[in-house]
Amino acid sequence: MTEAFICDAIRTPIGRYAGALAKVRTDDLGAVPIRALIARNPNIDWSKVDEVYYGCANQAGEDNRNVARMSLLLAGISSDVPGITVNRLCSSGLNAIGLASQAIKAGEVDFAIAGGVESMTRAPFVMGKAHEAFQAMLTQKLADEDPRKTTGPWAKSDGRHSARNTRRFFRHELASALAWLAEGRSDLGAFLVAAHHGKVRLSLRTRPGEEPPPGIGSPKRFAHGVHDGDPLPAVDLGSGMLVPAQKLSLACMELGGAGEGSSWADRMLGLLAEVGPFRLAYVEMLVRVADWRASQRRARKQTGDDGD
Repeated sequence: MTEAFICDAIRTPIGRYAGALAKVRTDDLGAVPIRALIARNPNIDWSKVDEVYYGCANQAGEDNRNVARMSLLLAGISSDVPGITVNRLCSSGLNAIGLASQAIKAGEVDFAIAGGVESMTRAPFVMGKAHEAFQAMLTQKLADEDPRKTTGPWAKSDGRHSARNTRRFFRHELASALAWLAEGRSDLGAFLVAAHHGKVRLSLRTRPGEEPPPGIGSPKRFAHGVHDGDPLPAVDLGSGMLVPAQKLSLACMELGGAGEGSSWADRMLGLLAEVGPFRLAYVEMLVRVADWRASQRRARKQTGDDGD
């Protein structure tokens, strides 16, 4: 069996969210280390590269068009060289290196570039909390002249001016999960977004006692206070990040997904079969604990207790 060797290695700095690298497109960022390798190894014929393997867990914004291929082209490598993008979430880049090594050992490839790229700052966000029902709940007791009434959107209550949501059972995390799926993103991500408060999990249905949307002439899908066709406004997150406006669809409540893809039940049962109940429960627990810790940290800052 042929041995595989790492002949050179380089990386960009690790940036902070909305930090120094925030204005760099993901595919441009992926080209930077390839371009640097070419510059410091001028005697290599880079047209002889057999494959470029890149890991990328997001793949929903500027990195959704096979970012390995886009990066190698932007770096100046010949268009005859192919690229493959791997998504294994947090170990995507490591998996890409492993695939390159395996291909070399199998004799399919002689010369490969492998690595990974990600920009969470430039990743498309889904903002269920921007829903008008959630914003109205947070600001309901504010005086009309209070600027917070018309600014935002707000993610958390200040603890004094929120009120009961006028939409009974409303779950902002369901709105986020529906927006996530509308962007073609993963079923695992949709489950973790929807389940992190424990209200929406493997099934999606109208709650007992939940009233249908008022003033409609025909039946309309609704669940957990979210109504089919609800708008989510565009949200400016700063640093050039704009979450586009969209309308929510609850077609996934229907058997077969009502022609708009798989149903929620089919997606979640498939996920359960693929990941397994214990691993799925474990990753759900990690997300819920992270959410609890973030809320506790915010509460301590509000009370002046910043200790851990």
